[in-house]
Amino acid sequence: KKNTHYITVKDNGNGMSSQQFINIFSCYNKNDKGEYTFFNNGISLKLSIIRLCNECLIISKTLTTVCVAMISNNLQVTIDTDSLIIPIVIFEIEKDNKFRIVNQFGLQSLNLLLHEVDFLFHSKEEFYLYLNSLTTGVVFYLMDMKRLTKDIYELNFDDTDNDIYYITKQKVLD
Repeated sequence: KKNTHYITVKDNGNGMSSQQFINIFSCYNKNDKGEYTFFNNGISLKLSIIRLCNECLIISKTLTTVCVAMISNNLQVTIDTDSLIIPIVIFEIEKDNKFRIVNQFGLQSLNLLLHEVDFLFHSKEEFYLYLNSLTTGVVFYLMDMKRLTKDIYELNFDDTDNDIYYITKQKVLD
C-alpha cells in the first residue's frame, strides 16, 4: 500500500521561470556570470530531496507559467531503471486561465507524475483546479518519508533522534 502521508512546504515568492526550473535539475549549466559549472545546483537539490523522502512533487508558478516536476525513488523502481528519471511539465497560462503544455514529453510526464500522486489529485481536472488556486511561488510536497512506527514518520536527515517527525495520530498520555 502506498504511503499517503506528506509534508507541504510553500513560499509566496515570484516562482521560477521555466529555464530556472529546468536548471535546478541539471548538473551542468551556466551560472549568473555565464560560466559553465558542474554540480553547482541541480545535484544538490536532487540528492537533498532523495535524502529527505522517497518522493517529492515540486510546483512553481509565475504570472505566466507553471512548472511541475517529480523526484522519486519509487518511480525509478517502477520504471526499472538505474537512472533517476525526473518527469517535468511546463505549462503556459493562457488568458482564460487554462494551461497549455509547452515542453516535449510534457503530456507523458504529466500522466506519469499524476499517477504517482493520485492520492493528492484524483484527476487532471482536480490538478488543474489546484494549479489555478495557487498564487505565485513554489510548493514542495515531501512524500513517502521513513516510517518509524505505525503513526510516526521521519524526514530522514540522519540516524540520530534529533530529526523532524510527522505524527499521524495524536496520542493521549495518562
